[in-house]
Amino acid sequence: MTLKKFITYLIFIITGFFALYICFYKLGVAALDNWDEAWYADVTRNMIKNKDFFVLYWNHAVFLDKPPLYMWLSTIASKFMGLTEFSFRFTSAISGFLTIILVLIYSYRNFGLVPALISFSTLVFNNVFIYRARSGNLDSLLSLFFLLLYFLVVSNKKYKYVFIGIFLGLIYLTKLTVAIFPFLVFVLVEIIYERKKLYLNIPGYIKLLLAFAITIGVWLYIGTSKIGPSFYQYFLFHGDQGVSNISIAHFKWDYLGYAYYSLQRRFFWLFLLGITIALTKLKDKKYLLQILFACGLIIQLSFTAKNNNWYLLPSMAFWSMLIALATFSIFNLLKKFKYGSILIGVFLIISIYISYKTLNINIMSVIDTSGPESLKSISIKLDKLTNNNDIIVRLDHLYPTTVYYSDRKVISSYEGAKDSQLFISRQSLKKRINLKEIKWVVGKNEDMDKFLIDYLQTKYEIIKVGEETIFHIL
Repeated sequence: MTLKKFITYLIFIITGFFALYICFYKLGVAALDNWDEAWYADVTRNMIKNKDFFVLYWNHAVFLDKPPLYMWLSTIASKFMGLTEFSFRFTSAISGFLTIILVLIYSYRNFGLVPALISFSTLVFNNVFIYRARSGNLDSLLSLFFLLLYFLVVSNKKYKYVFIGIFLGLIYLTKLTVAIFPFLVFVLVEIIYERKKLYLNIPGYIKLLLAFAITIGVWLYIGTSKIGPSFYQYFLFHGDQGVSNISIAHFKWDYLGYAYYSLQRRFFWLFLLGITIALTKLKDKKYLLQILFACGLIIQLSFTAKNNNWYLLPSMAFWSMLIALATFSIFNLLKKFKYGSILIGVFLIISIYISYKTLNINIMSVIDTSGPESLKSISIKLDKLTNNNDIIVRLDHLYPTTVYYSDRKVISSYEGAKDSQLFISRQSLKKRINLKEIKWVVGKNEDMDKFLIDYLQTKYEIIKVGEETIFHIL
């Protein structure tokens, strides 16, 4: 082994361990976040408890909001590691880690070591990407599937159409109609680059559609057989969360801003340069694919009513690929000049400095983020105080964490709430307290103080745990 290869391998080992550190260090320390993590954790626990892997349950009711793949994988992790914060986040963290490593390897093979390290830094120091990779949600897994799908589309593997169909199915089982976007990208690329073979590829396309249908069909069929047509109707026709509702009236620049800041601002210009260079190389379909995957979601989401930066996660690996291309092109240009090596050195020093500052300011704050510890403590207390059939009411929106840690049915009664399946108005709450249908109410100290000001004359006790108060009707 030459010295150059030894140094390259050593750098790769160091970057690999660093990516592991960023994705996994303190992963299970913080309490589960009040929304996605707590939702999916309760779904996973019910999946294990009920041994029903097709119809999901949350808060003692059928959960039709999300498909099951992430929870299936969390169930496997929990079987080995127990029902812990670490196991619920493991699928997301390993997906983020694999995405980072695959982008590093791709960039190295195509552009060399230094551009690969630049692309690595733009992903491992992307605070939005790392935050989602370290939390128990769907987006990191979705990003990995988008990247693997890209590698399949550019490959010449014998069974690639079958695997493309399977991966589109896995994307659907992760986040439903998001699968439409990569499917449309695939169709466009096939029309442009395989137009002379479209007729010959028909058997492959049929296999793709069959593989997709089988991948999602078994789940849809069994779920529908268990709870009826509402199951498939929701997941096929109503599960897009409004992301497909595109309108000029919704246009905003926010998503471009999210890309700008998550790329540490200065690397954003390399991203734009990478797009420009890729446009000159469209004879190779991988560059069109990179542009479409990198920019398509930014464009689409900018015309929707949604405004969530994590929706861009599946695009971020492709931003880093284009940055590697831009870095490679800049270096090749600078090498032609007399003092090009000095300029390359300055570029690297600036890049290292930006990444170091981002690590200290943005990434370490993500790693050290604490969860809703007071909510966790009060919910565990409620688990010990209450019976299995008791209903708990929270005086704010923060009920998913209470659902998981108390393992009870929880209803929210924030100020102004109206009666529905998950919410109860203050007027209805007081009536049900008088009827002894509800005996447990919990909320932040200040919310409980306001609630008790005009409360009726019923015997009760107050239990305070830090910032939270339990109101128990005797």
